[in-house]
Amino acid sequence: MRGGVVPFVGAGLSVPFGYPAWIGFLKDVVEKCSERNRPEFRRLVEARKYGEAAEGIKRDLTPQRFNKIIRETYGEVVSEKVDLGGQAIGLVPKLAHGGPIFTTNLDGLIEQLFHAQGKDLGPVFRGSIQLESL
Repeated sequence: MRGGVVPFVGAGLSVPFGYPAWIGFLKDVVEKCSERNRPEFRRLVEARKYGEAAEGIKRDLTPQRFNKIIRETYGEVVSEKVDLGGQAIGLVPKLAHGGPIFTTNLDGLIEQLFHAQGKDLGPVFRGSIQLESL
């Protein structure tokens, strides 16, 4: 992609639409973990080692339960009446031009935004955590 921009869309861009930031999500999910592992997972979250915390939480809860919680938290589609273009995320289609997008978002806002604007969406590469059967 010559002369283009490959956007990195952080999960914080979804917060205005009611989705929790990743740190808030992890803090909530830690409380569902075994008592034995909670202190370690809390320490990892506070140390901003979110990937390590998420992987540990996923092992503790089982990948199936962890992924179910993610789907329940981030799987809701934002109403079509919401003006996605009025937020920072509204700039993404203007930057991407059908090229790839890298994101830590687990929700469908990027896809919804491109669809609503009738724009072609290139490949979307999501964060490093492996989410089985989402």
